Amino acid sequence: MLITEFRKLCLNEMRNKMGNISKINKVARYIKDYGLRYAAKKVYYRYKIKYKLGKKYCPFEISDEERMKEEAYRTKGTIKISIVVPLYNTPVDFFNEMIDSVKKQTYTDWELCLADASDDRNLKVPKKIEEYLLQDNRIKYKRLEENKGISENTNMALEMTTGQYVGLMDHDDLLHPSALYHIVKSIEEEKTDFIYTDELSFVGSTDRVQSIHFKPDFSWETFRNNNFVCHFTVFKKELLEKTGYFRKEFDGSQDYELFLRLIEEASKIYHVPKVLYFWRLHAGSVAAGVGAKPYTVEAGRKALEEHLSRNKITGKVDASLEYGPFYTIKYDISDEIKILVVVQGKQSEALAIQEIKKTDLKCDLVDIDEFYKKNISEYAYIFYVADGYEVYRKEILEVNDDKGVFEELAQCLQPKENSAVSPIIYNKDKVYNAGYCYNGDLKECIRPLYKEVPIKDPAYMNRLRFRHNVSLLGGGIFAVKSDIYMEYLKKNGEYDINDISQERLFSNMEWFKICLFIKEKQKNCVLSPLKPLEITSEKIKEEKETTNYSKFVCENKEMLLKKDSCYNENMNLFGKYYFLWK
Repeated sequence: MLITEFRKLCLNEMRNKMGNISKINKVARYIKDYGLRYAAKKVYYRYKIKYKLGKKYCPFEISDEERMKEEAYRTKGTIKISIVVPLYNTPVDFFNEMIDSVKKQTYTDWELCLADASDDRNLKVPKKIEEYLLQDNRIKYKRLEENKGISENTNMALEMTTGQYVGLMDHDDLLHPSALYHIVKSIEEEKTDFIYTDELSFVGSTDRVQSIHFKPDFSWETFRNNNFVCHFTVFKKELLEKTGYFRKEFDGSQDYELFLRLIEEASKIYHVPKVLYFWRLHAGSVAAGVGAKPYTVEAGRKALEEHLSRNKITGKVDASLEYGPFYTIKYDISDEIKILVVVQGKQSEALAIQEIKKTDLKCDLVDIDEFYKKNISEYAYIFYVADGYEVYRKEILEVNDDKGVFEELAQCLQPKENSAVSPIIYNKDKVYNAGYCYNGDLKECIRPLYKEVPIKDPAYMNRLRFRHNVSLLGGGIFAVKSDIYMEYLKKNGEYDINDISQERLFSNMEWFKICLFIKEKQKNCVLSPLKPLEITSEKIKEEKETTNYSKFVCENKEMLLKKDSCYNENMNLFGKYYFLWK
């Protein structure tokens, strides 16, 4: 079935694009690099995005019925959104499209603040703006005497704002007609002061969809590693006045630096899980490829260092250009930290001994029988090491130290909001375990993330390149803070550790339960890709025979039906074909 579908798609590409040799070469390269089966899935994924989802979201029109409903919406108080747009040599066609997308908003209490730093040769937009100013008094325009860079230009636009909330928009991007309606609705209902939405990127015209960015809810661990918030972002003006405007020295990552300050002070951050922003990609833009502007990564690194300093968090920030602006924090680990390493067999013992030798951390090694005799409260962290795993030998990511897996897991547990962590697991150069999600559908509730995606594929690495929060962890090493584990035992009436069987202690199902408990405590579970493991074929067979997902789902039905904050349910639209693999 899959191969047949692949052949049809290839034939269609060739019939429609015979002159475009690059398309054919790209398909051929997929087959060479990934094999026929994965290439088929890859082509189908692109087909789903460009033709299926592209048609769903573009053109982004709404029905007359929806428009009337949204236009009838009135807030209890008056909420004005000031949309801020710095202009610089903006192509007049892009400018017209941008303004028209704002004017078509179903929520009408807005103002558009434009600060134009274009050079004297670019006179088409200033002439065009005169028409808009006469048509709509909600549009404000200021011609800047000189171009002082993106930050200071944007600050000039910010000074024009009179709304209680500020929204940031680029000069060549577009808003969905319902964008402000959903933003204001979330402000009213969720009492939030920082809001962001999902977004779509396109090249040229909106019918040429490049990708759709379905985002998770906010978490510090993910955000410190990558600015996934990005567009469309709206925040209370009071936050801006409290923390300060854009800072010129961070040009290139000025939005990331500002968001770090704003979110530090925000009382509630809210994610609207709808595609409301349309991001235009073009040559030389950061959106098209960070390699075009490498200084952006360095600016982001400095912004993150200042964030850590403000919050009295000690550590060093590393930045990478390889797959985008990604950051890794090497937190300082206290000399007083003690770790209890629990092993389950000869293979796990060998792995644990190997990793203890690589680190300066204070580790006590015990087997499962000795674990029952230990006073857990003496230790900061507990590392469970299961049989059937070994350190993945192939170099995948830029890792600048040789401290090993234990050191990396301890790093991830340093932030106070993180309670558990596992490494990513590979099998024969493919993802085996990158955490799990749940989607509220009890028939297909627990889903592995990225399973069977090959490490050669750079696209998936954009997600797995950095530490990030996941809902459920599983894998060769499960690391948990001892205090949260003791809390978990007390909650389940099992304060006496002797009541827990070995089978339970080292099962994915038990780890899943701990993860759900952690989420209830509003703490985080973290996946780390930096020091991966590899699973053996024997362990894979064992897991298939012993893992009982249906029983777990049945026992935890109430929790699993709740919204998964680390997973956007809209990914189901095409998740099974690329992002979420079975």
